[in-house]
Amino acid sequence: MRPARWALLGLGLLLMGGALFFRTDKGAATALPAPYDRLARALSTGDRQALWALVREEGYAALVAARALAEDGGLSPAERVRWARFVLEEEGDRARLWAARVLEEAGALDEAARLYRAELLKEQALAGLLRLARRGSQEAVRGLLASRRYRETLAFARDPLLKGRALLGLGRAEEALAYLRSDARLLGQALLRLGREKEALAAFRRAGDRLMEGRLLAREGRVAEAISVLLAAGPRGRFEAAGLLEARDVDRAVERYLELAGEPGALADDAAFRAWVLARRRGDGASEHRAYMLLSGGLGLLAGKPLPPIRVLPPPPAPEGLGVVRALARAGHGDWALGEAAYRARRAGGDLRRAWAWVLDALGEHHLAARYGGPLLRWGTPWRKAVFAEAERFGLDPWLLFAVMRVESTFDPGAVSPTGAKGLFQFTARTWAEVAGRLGETGADPFEPRAAIRFGAYYLSWLKDRFGGDLRLAVLAYNGGPGYVARGMRTYGNFEDFLRFQSRDEPREYLARVWRDYAVYRALANRRPPPPSWLEAVRPRAR
Repeated sequence: MRPARWALLGLGLLLMGGALFFRTDKGAATALPAPYDRLARALSTGDRQALWALVREEGYAALVAARALAEDGGLSPAERVRWARFVLEEEGDRARLWAARVLEEAGALDEAARLYRAELLKEQALAGLLRLARRGSQEAVRGLLASRRYRETLAFARDPLLKGRALLGLGRAEEALAYLRSDARLLGQALLRLGREKEALAAFRRAGDRLMEGRLLAREGRVAEAISVLLAAGPRGRFEAAGLLEARDVDRAVERYLELAGEPGALADDAAFRAWVLARRRGDGASEHRAYMLLSGGLGLLAGKPLPPIRVLPPPPAPEGLGVVRALARAGHGDWALGEAAYRARRAGGDLRRAWAWVLDALGEHHLAARYGGPLLRWGTPWRKAVFAEAERFGLDPWLLFAVMRVESTFDPGAVSPTGAKGLFQFTARTWAEVAGRLGETGADPFEPRAAIRFGAYYLSWLKDRFGGDLRLAVLAYNGGPGYVARGMRTYGNFEDFLRFQSRDEPREYLARVWRDYAVYRALANRRPPPPSWLEAVRPRAR
């Protein structure tokens, strides 16, 4: 056992007369509730037997004890791995980063890499993958590739295909060819980058990639052949075939879109919206009505379809066990209080789960509150004062600001995307620096919620002005970039055609999500009752 480890874990504990107490911010001694009193004593004294006894009990304290055992450098690597897996099984994604670090220390490199890869929205995960890649984990290298760290992937990869994909990502397609001969689809991508379209077409045919085959046939002007191939290439191919049909036979295109809209799948709403647009232009009332009835979500709202009713339940009663969370919070153990609440929320259902979601929200864990709560928390209003103040300052509807924040990060201020975008509003380093310069706040931190809200409000307001007040284009530009949207509007001439034929799907899907959330926030604006009064018992005290 390493005494320093236990001293750190037990920091701040005061043993008084055999009972364990903590000082509150007002100086009064507060006893820890059972079994946390025994847990704190075991941590402070390094009593491994007491920790093993706690692990055999039910509750979050058992998981804290298991975490301590997993972190105990005096145990064998196999034992540490066993305890880390136990915690991971019980806590799920809340324990992933912690478990990855423990498994890394214990030498389970590929298992740790898989956990880091599942948490790529966290900055620590990328650092972990880099450490593991340096130690030879190819699973970690695959994680680096997924996070678009192409130079690092190339440096540490042993698999030729990984090297070739990294070279493709770096724009070095000519060099990539030598590594991609065993994978016809990847080889086709490299050849296409080099402008060798006939060779690329042959490669995609060998790979059985009907979608890319159809796309290349269309580029060669062999449109009828391309449509035939794309119609056999799954939902994506059928969607693209309908797009080609628009220039030849709009009625057939509408029928293809309507067929796709009537099937479950990610493209159903996109197809329904396009069918609705085309039918309206042609004055085809029957097809317009069919498409309208198939629309849902944000694209349905763009077509003028009303938001389905939202059931807002009254605040739930205080959950049993709230006293334990309150005592932990008041004793200065905010992490334990949060863990206890999350543990109970995961295992609860109905009103009890909603109640624990309110507790998580009060403790500042808005991301988890949105997962476990009802509509009022799924579309929550964290940092409400800051959002309303910055929205007013920059001439925005605060509900739009909430909608963008929800879609960008689900209220997780520490979120990091695979492309390196950070914080509540997912700013890239370049855009953050540009906004910081305009606001005169060059030292601001994208992970600080109020700074992120201020920057997000400014940037969204700037985009709204940039596109003449059209919020649809402003939201598209928040995701795709103002240059991308401006070029698309110049190319296609109107919003509907740009939305359909833009080169990337993500901005369209992003707009649909934001538009849906914006409508939900507006629908709930005057229906938000005060939070449950019993939450005052667990809210962090202002200092």
